[in-house]
Amino acid sequence: MAGIIVQSQPAAEPVSLAVAKNFCRVEITDDDLLISVLITAAREACEMFCSRSFAVKSYLQTMDSFPYYTDTMISQAAYPPSYYSLPMYSTTLWNYSQMIKLYYPPAVEVQGIDY
Repeated sequence: MAGIIVQSQPAAEPVSLAVAKNFCRVEITDDDLLISVLITAAREACEMFCSRSFAVKSYLQTMDSFPYYTDTMISQAAYPPSYYSLPMYSTTLWNYSQMIKLYYPPAVEVQGIDY
Protein backbone atom coordinates (compact mmCIF):
# COMPACT_ATOMS: atom_id res chain seq x y z
CA MET A 1 0.00 0.00 0.00
CA ALA A 2 1.33 3.43 -0.93
CA GLY A 3 2.09 5.88 1.84
CA ILE A 4 4.66 7.94 3.66
CA ILE A 5 6.24 7.49 7.09
CA VAL A 6 8.34 10.02 9.01
CA GLN A 7 11.46 8.12 10.06
CA SER A 8 13.17 10.89 12.03
CA GLN A 9 11.89 14.20 13.34
CA PRO A 10 13.86 17.43 12.75
CA ALA A 11 16.80 18.14 15.02
CA ALA A 12 15.80 21.81 15.37
CA GLU A 13 12.75 23.90 14.60
CA PRO A 14 12.91 26.56 11.85
CA VAL A 15 12.03 29.23 14.45
CA SER A 16 14.10 29.28 17.62
CA LEU A 17 12.69 29.84 21.09
CA ALA A 18 14.56 33.14 21.41
CA VAL A 19 13.11 34.50 18.16
CA ALA A 20 9.57 33.45 19.13
CA LYS A 21 9.89 34.99 22.60
CA ASN A 22 11.26 38.21 21.10
CA PHE A 23 8.37 38.35 18.61
CA CYS A 24 5.81 37.79 21.39
CA ARG A 25 7.65 40.22 23.71
CA VAL A 26 7.93 37.60 26.47
CA GLU A 27 10.84 38.12 28.87
CA ILE A 28 10.12 35.59 31.63
CA THR A 29 11.21 31.95 31.39
CA ASP A 30 8.03 30.46 32.92
CA ASP A 31 6.41 29.91 29.50
CA ASP A 32 9.41 28.50 27.63
CA LEU A 33 8.01 24.96 27.48
CA LEU A 34 4.61 26.18 26.26
CA ILE A 35 6.17 28.38 23.57
CA SER A 36 8.38 25.49 22.39
CA VAL A 37 5.35 23.22 22.05
CA LEU A 38 3.46 25.94 20.17
CA ILE A 39 6.40 26.38 17.74
CA THR A 40 6.34 22.65 16.95
CA ALA A 41 2.55 22.62 16.59
CA ALA A 42 2.60 25.64 14.28
CA ARG A 43 5.28 24.05 12.05
CA GLU A 44 3.35 20.78 11.80
CA ALA A 45 0.07 22.58 11.02
CA CYS A 46 1.73 24.67 8.30
CA GLU A 47 3.38 21.58 6.82
CA MET A 48 0.03 19.79 6.63
CA PHE A 49 -1.68 22.82 5.09
CA CYS A 50 1.03 23.43 2.48
CA SER A 51 1.99 19.76 1.90
CA ARG A 52 5.63 20.74 2.23
CA SER A 53 8.40 20.16 4.74
CA PHE A 54 9.81 23.22 6.48
CA ALA A 55 12.42 21.30 8.47
CA VAL A 56 14.87 18.57 7.47
CA LYS A 57 13.34 15.15 8.21
CA SER A 58 13.76 11.60 6.98
CA TYR A 59 10.80 10.05 5.15
CA LEU A 60 10.08 6.59 3.81
CA GLN A 61 7.76 6.86 0.81
CA THR A 62 6.30 3.66 -0.60
CA MET A 63 4.44 3.12 -3.86
CA ASP A 64 2.41 0.18 -5.13
CA SER A 65 4.23 0.21 -8.47
CA PHE A 66 6.37 2.35 -10.73
CA PRO A 67 4.42 4.96 -12.67
CA TYR A 68 3.38 3.52 -16.00
CA TYR A 69 2.86 5.09 -19.39
CA THR A 70 -0.68 6.08 -20.26
CA ASP A 71 -1.19 7.37 -23.77
CA THR A 72 -4.19 9.67 -23.56
CA MET A 73 -5.08 12.94 -25.20
CA ILE A 74 -4.55 14.77 -21.92
CA SER A 75 -1.06 13.31 -21.39
CA GLN A 76 -0.09 14.14 -24.98
CA ALA A 77 -1.09 17.79 -24.50
CA ALA A 78 0.76 18.21 -21.19
CA TYR A 79 3.80 20.44 -21.13
CA PRO A 80 6.66 20.31 -18.60
CA PRO A 81 7.03 23.24 -16.19
CA SER A 82 10.16 24.37 -18.04
CA TYR A 83 8.19 24.70 -21.28
CA TYR A 84 6.93 28.14 -20.31
CA SER A 85 10.45 29.46 -19.82
CA LEU A 86 11.65 28.17 -23.21
CA PRO A 87 11.28 30.00 -26.52
CA MET A 88 7.87 29.76 -28.14
CA TYR A 89 9.05 27.39 -30.90
CA SER A 90 9.87 24.61 -28.42
CA THR A 91 7.81 21.47 -29.11
CA THR A 92 8.91 19.32 -26.17
CA LEU A 93 6.02 17.26 -24.83
CA TRP A 94 6.00 15.61 -21.43
CA ASN A 95 3.96 12.71 -20.11
CA TYR A 96 3.04 13.45 -16.48
CA SER A 97 1.80 9.90 -15.85
CA GLN A 98 5.42 8.67 -15.59
CA MET A 99 6.54 11.01 -12.81
CA ILE A 100 7.34 9.86 -9.28
CA LYS A 101 5.78 12.58 -7.15
CA LEU A 102 7.10 13.35 -3.68
CA TYR A 103 4.45 13.67 -1.00
CA TYR A 104 6.34 16.32 0.97
CA PRO A 105 8.74 18.28 -1.25
CA PRO A 106 11.33 19.77 -1.44
CA ALA A 107 13.81 16.91 -1.20
CA VAL A 108 17.30 17.65 0.07
CA GLU A 109 18.67 14.18 -0.63
CA VAL A 110 17.45 10.80 -1.89
CA GLN A 111 19.26 8.01 -0.07
CA GLY A 112 18.02 5.15 -2.19
CA ILE A 113 15.39 3.59 -4.38
CA ASP A 114 14.49 -0.05 -3.80
CA TYR A 115 12.71 -2.00 -6.50
